[in-house]
Amino acid sequence: LIVVSRPDLLGISRLHKVIELLTQTSIRAKISFVMNMKSSGKKGEVEQSKFLTLTSPIKPLRVRSINTDIRAVLAAQDQRATLIETNERSGLRKSIAELASELST
Repeated sequence: LIVVSRPDLLGISRLHKVIELLTQTSIRAKISFVMNMKSSGKKGEVEQSKFLTLTSPIKPLRVRSINTDIRAVLAAQDQRATLIETNERSGLRKSIAELASELST
């Protein structure tokens, strides 16, 4: 089971509710968490630490993050192309590729 959440106020609030429900429910599946739209720099580190603080009591299998990269997304939209076609070295593309490779193995 993979739970995807954003690091903004609404996302953290919803994640907190989901975690409360998960602690009250018996689930056999291994749980992983993905923080979507992680900021860069110190703000991203703060977001990551809050996310880890919330998710660690459940003892997830994995906790991953997908970086936000507005420029890469806008370029891909403008060119009507994929992220790899517009910017091969995009942090967002690398985050998605890493997550996808873990899902396929």
